[in-house]
Amino acid sequence: MDWTVKVLKNYVNFEGRARRKEYWFYTLAIFITIIIAMILDNILGTGFLLYAIVV
Repeated sequence: MDWTVKVLKNYVNFEGRARRKEYWFYTLAIFITIIIAMILDNILGTGFLLYAIVV
């Protein structure tokens, strides 16, 4: 979970680079968040309302 906090703290720090693990785990976390939002959207029948919150 440290990689998500590190990415969020350093998103405007342009010195150095993120490690491969930090990048891909953050991407995975965003992907899972979008999937959960889409599932909730289908269950609640709210159309694109929750999609707008995630994106």
